[in-house]
Amino acid sequence: MPSRKKREIIRSKYNKNIKNANELWEADLTYIHCGIDGWGYLFNVFDVFTREWMGYCFDLYAVKENAIISIENALVSHREILVPGNNSNSNNNSNSNKPTIRTDNGSQYTSNAFRKSMSILGLTLEHIACNTPEQNGHIESFHKTLKKEYVWPYDFNTYQEAEIAIRDAFIDYNRDRIHSSLGYLTPYEFVSKWKQEYHRMETAADVISGQQTKVINIG
Repeated sequence: MPSRKKREIIRSKYNKNIKNANELWEADLTYIHCGIDGWGYLFNVFDVFTREWMGYCFDLYAVKENAIISIENALVSHREILVPGNNSNSNNNSNSNKPTIRTDNGSQYTSNAFRKSMSILGLTLEHIACNTPEQNGHIESFHKTLKKEYVWPYDFNTYQEAEIAIRDAFIDYNRDRIHSSLGYLTPYEFVSKWKQEYHRMETAADVISGQQTKVINIG
């Protein structure tokens, strides 16, 4: 067999087959011009499976604290992740129903404060390899869409104007914007459909397990 190149080995590490919501979140920041207030920094969190914009923090300062806040905001708005034992396959592992957080190697995301915060929250943290932005490709693509559809059409005069637009974009993107990769559903519609299917499969598995147990007891 031909030996694999270094780049191929690196890519294979990050090309995971994501099958569930809240399994892998990508996090990154992007820049938005705010007129007289200069540049604003938008820290985003994005679910790879559902294409849902999970949470964000928008501020005039690109500090590590805002990177942490963006993750916390995503968790607060998805409280089911914080409830232990929600995942039927938890096996008493407190991290089993919590997402892996994937980021680039920016100073905010590699800081000791960010690493420690992820550990306290019980989240697994992984950083992409250097010079391989495609390993965070979903959120990179999301930022492109965000700029084209919700930022560039407007000329913000102040940070407050941009803040309002981002808040409206967050609602519209998740609730109203359809995605071809989701079968032309919105992220919220896809999540709802996935939860129903996931619950149906869990129920079916429980029924089968119960039937097998009865058979064993009878024997």
